[in-house]
Amino acid sequence: EIALKSFVERKLLGEICMPVVGLQTGDNKRFVRSWSEVSFKKINFYCNTSSDAIESKCKWFPYNKGGEYRKWYGNNNDVVNWENNGYEIKNIKDNLGKIRSRPQNENYYFREGIVYSLFGFENFGVRYKENGFLFDVSGSSLFPENWEIILAYLCSNVSFYFLKALAPTVNFQVGDLARIPLPDLNIEEKNNVNYLSRCCVDIVKESWDSSELSWNFKKQNVMSWKNLSFSDAVANFLNYQFKKRELLRSYEEQINLIMINNFELKDEVSKTVLDRDLSLDISSEKKVCKD
Repeated sequence: EIALKSFVERKLLGEICMPVVGLQTGDNKRFVRSWSEVSFKKINFYCNTSSDAIESKCKWFPYNKGGEYRKWYGNNNDVVNWENNGYEIKNIKDNLGKIRSRPQNENYYFREGIVYSLFGFENFGVRYKENGFLFDVSGSSLFPENWEIILAYLCSNVSFYFLKALAPTVNFQVGDLARIPLPDLNIEEKNNVNYLSRCCVDIVKESWDSSELSWNFKKQNVMSWKNLSFSDAVANFLNYQFKKRELLRSYEEQINLIMINNFELKDEVSKTVLDRDLSLDISSEKKVCKD
C-alpha cells in the first residue's frame, strides 16, 4: 500500500528528466566498431557538442549500446561513424530508396548524463557517462540537471523494486523508467547521496580504466607495487581489490538505506548488496585478500 501511494503522491522520474532513445544506425556492422578496431587518431573522445564533432573532422565517436549488466560506470567499448554529423548514416537507404537509419534526439548527443542497459534479470544496469557519447536504443539515456542523486537512486534496490513491478519481463523501456516515483530527500540526505554517488562512480571507473578494455588504460594496478616481488605485488593488489569491493558495497548499502527509509519500505526492500551486483571483479583468491 505504501509503495502504491508513492506512484500517486510523489513526482515521477519522467516529470524531471524523460528517458530518451538514441541513434538507430540502420546497419551496425557497417557503422559501429570496437574502439580498438579503428585508428586511435580518428576517434574524438572529448566532444561537448555536435559542432565540436564536425570541427574535429574525426570519423569515430564513443557510442553507448547498453551492454551487459554493470552499474556506476563502464561498458564503454564501442565507437560509431558520425563523420560530418553522421552524413553516411543519415543517407543509408534500402532497396526501395527508403532511409534505414533513425538519428533520434540528436540534441542530446555528446551530453553528460546517465545510460542504462535495456535488459536486467536480477538488477538494473545504469551508469554515469561523461560528455562525448552518442547512444542507441539499447543504451537509452537520461540527462538530469544533477545526475548524482538520480544515478544513486536508479542504482539502488528501491528503484529496482519499482521497476520489477512496472516491467515484470525485465525489459526496461523508456516508458517504464519514466513512471517510477522519486525520493523526496532533505538537504542533508541530498548532500550525503551526492557524495556517495560520486564515490561509487570513482571506484568503478578506476576498475574499468585498469583494464585493457578501456581507452583510458595506462597500466595494470598490480604495477603500483613494482618494487616488490611478483608474488607480494599480486597479494597487495588482491588485498586492495578486496577492500575496494567492500568499500563499494558499504557505499551502496548506505544509499539503499537512505532510499528505503525515504520510501518507508523497510519491510519490502533489503539494503543488502550481493556479490553478483557489485561491478568489480570477484577474486577467486579471497584467502589472499584477508588482512
